[in-house]
Amino acid sequence: MKGYPLASLLAIRSWREETAQRELEARREAVRQAENFLSDKRRERDDYAAWRPTEERALFARIQNRLVALDEVDGFKLSVQALRAREAELDEEVARAEKALASAEEAREEARVQAARAAWERQKITEHGRIWDQAEARRLEHLAEAELEEFSGRVEGGGL
Repeated sequence: MKGYPLASLLAIRSWREETAQRELEARREAVRQAENFLSDKRRERDDYAAWRPTEERALFARIQNRLVALDEVDGFKLSVQALRAREAELDEEVARAEKALASAEEAREEARVQAARAAWERQKITEHGRIWDQAEARRLEHLAEAELEEFSGRVEGGGL
């Protein structure tokens, strides 16, 4: 598109499209990371949820069928509460990871829309440039024909 009057606009649109594509890839990677993080958090929570009842039984076995001080019973209750509180914290971490994933997916979708729009806008200018090139080629061809006719007419009518 040599001499194309909108060449600088095409360059800008191409740059925007490349930038939008890089942003889209970054957002895709963020989604992959959020999915992995969520998977890790769910696994951690599930492992803990499977382990906690066993730990509670072990704590109870230490005081079961024996004479214990009230402080030991209170300690057992606090330990069980702490174990259950940790499980609740893990549930909250999973919920936060799910929200982070949803947010990352929204950002990815927005980046996809922006990338598609940037590609469309660049394509419009590219198509315009193709049409302009064709029109410019026809114009130059007509000029060459007119010049040839003018030159041919002078030789024939020049009286030599």
